[in-house]
Amino acid sequence: MSVPPPFVMALYMHCYVLGAQNPSDPRVRNPTALDNLQNWPPIAEESEWFNASDAAMAASGASATKNDFEKAETAGVNAFTMLLGPHMLPSSAYSNALNLLASVAQHQKVKLIPGVWTDWWDGQDYKLFGQHVKAFLDAHPGAFQSRDGKPMFALEFDNLSKHLSSSDQALLSARVQEFLAPWGGLAGTYTIMYVPWDVKQGLEVPLLAKANALSIWTPQDDWSALHSHIVVDLANSLHKKVAWPVSPSFYQRRAGGGPMEYGNGFGVAKYIDAWLKVLDVRPEFVDIQTWNDFSEGTAIRPTNATDETLLDLTKYLHQWVERGSQPPITMEQLMLFHPKQLVKASLDDPTALVTNAAWRHKTPTVDYLDLVTFLKEDAVVRVTLGKAQWQETVPAGFHEWIIYAPQPTSPQRPGEVIAGPDSYPAKTPMRSVTLAQPFSEGTPQVQVERRGRVLPLTSKAPYLARGQFQDFTVIGDTVSWITDLPSTKLVIPGLRP
Repeated sequence: MSVPPPFVMALYMHCYVLGAQNPSDPRVRNPTALDNLQNWPPIAEESEWFNASDAAMAASGASATKNDFEKAETAGVNAFTMLLGPHMLPSSAYSNALNLLASVAQHQKVKLIPGVWTDWWDGQDYKLFGQHVKAFLDAHPGAFQSRDGKPMFALEFDNLSKHLSSSDQALLSARVQEFLAPWGGLAGTYTIMYVPWDVKQGLEVPLLAKANALSIWTPQDDWSALHSHIVVDLANSLHKKVAWPVSPSFYQRRAGGGPMEYGNGFGVAKYIDAWLKVLDVRPEFVDIQTWNDFSEGTAIRPTNATDETLLDLTKYLHQWVERGSQPPITMEQLMLFHPKQLVKASLDDPTALVTNAAWRHKTPTVDYLDLVTFLKEDAVVRVTLGKAQWQETVPAGFHEWIIYAPQPTSPQRPGEVIAGPDSYPAKTPMRSVTLAQPFSEGTPQVQVERRGRVLPLTSKAPYLARGQFQDFTVIGDTVSWITDLPSTKLVIPGLRP
């Protein structure tokens, strides 16, 4: 008996709505200023922004927003989980963007799910908040997703691990019911609730037993983290549906603040494995975390740093899950991912260092190159970075090749994680792994060769040995071709044939 494909939702950040940006913002007025990624961004800006073509229409209203929905639809997204907080409606700095989103969703296949992210114990008037959201939904009929005949909501509980007492849990349940009262409370809605990073704590939250489905927040997780499996264990214990989390590499640095946190996902290795795990878990939902969060480097929509690489990759992985087997390669493609900066780069501000959260994972921050190929036939792939060169015969089909320089098992500075078991991506039938010596500065270059024909790819940004601050923005580059490789042999200087 075949299993229906999961419903795919992607978190949509209210502050980065395409079409709703301030036209006076320099990132909107001067999109070409983003082309030089070597010197961008300043520490006062997000790690990513719209690519040049999208930045040019970032303030152009509904036509641009419609474009965002259409891109999501091609990637297999069924709904956007629209981030909402108590003070966003009916009037705030974000209300115009939220209304623009909802007005466009009324006429698109991709719908919206209100995603409430708040500290439910903070004393806000959640009854009034619910009434404001109800008025917002009523003003945009047809814009919002329903399931089993009920409106859908996603609920996150900030600081839940600090509020496990019976009195705090009773207050949480009361405030959620107050918020959902306009739709008949929990009984009248379909709710997806986010669980804590501990199964025991999750079982101590009575409200989770009243949810329809469960998810868990995992963007910060790196290769060795197992937090995604917590939601499966809890859902099985509580007899709930699973919303399986997938997220690309995480690098959190909010505009105006210093570097904060990094989760080394080796480019897209974690993202690929999370998607393919869907074939084993068979969840009701896939929860993409996120669609457009530029402040945390988790956007899968096209950005100035990754172009359309993550969008194209998501399309393919979604087709894989939908089919239940690997899709055929209709267009050959090469993708290259790497951090913007070497781990040991010298910094203008040596105190502006990223925190690698040891409690979430065991993988030290490492230098890596991540190559993803979609090939109709085997090909030789050569990579050069500075004076270092690597070569691999890559098989036909979908394949990933990771080149990285392992860190010593002792911490390099106080608080840095120590490598443990399963800290790094392992070799699989679809993944090659090459261990390398420490990387040097340079612009990564790749050659794909078949029958004497060579196609080159040069990264849009160098791997830097110096920076203003520690910057682990992931750079993504791609080249694709429908016919065979070009007939002219183009050789990268210094690469041996």
